[in-house]
Amino acid sequence: MKTIDVYRFDELPEDVQHKVHENARYQENPWIDETWDTWRTFIKDVFPYVIKNWSYGDRDTWITCYDNEWSDMHGEELRDYLSGVLDRLGEYPTGYCMDYSCYGWVKRNLDKIVEEDLTAEDMAEDTFWHFCKVCEENDEYCQSFEYFADMAEANEWYYTKDGQEVNV
Repeated sequence: MKTIDVYRFDELPEDVQHKVHENARYQENPWIDETWDTWRTFIKDVFPYVIKNWSYGDRDTWITCYDNEWSDMHGEELRDYLSGVLDRLGEYPTGYCMDYSCYGWVKRNLDKIVEEDLTAEDMAEDTFWHFCKVCEENDEYCQSFEYFADMAEANEWYYTKDGQEVNV
């Protein structure tokens, strides 16, 4: 039987750690499904008659809204409606941290609705663009060395001395 030495990520030499990270770096964000489930749930919960369609991607990010009385709701009426919905749902209705980037963001901006006389369409679009920005930041972080090192430790990934992952 052949025996090989295995190492935790933090036990590897620094140059090997960076090689391992670089090889794994361009994998998709592991939380992408939860992220977009949050957005879809948010639309259904908060703006069901406002947001018509949306897309998020490297070259194709956009949002369209219905042209109806819901989209035109504004000022105190909109603030009160959203306040009631958010009080009922809370800031983390799906239980995933990205909830805060849409539900929490709207809640933190309720006064802005009245101050700037924003419509539901304005708020839906503002929330979408804010959520996209947070997604981009999250995607960048998920590609970082720090994130990879934390994941390797938390998941107890092991490697050979030259950085090949080993199932233990």
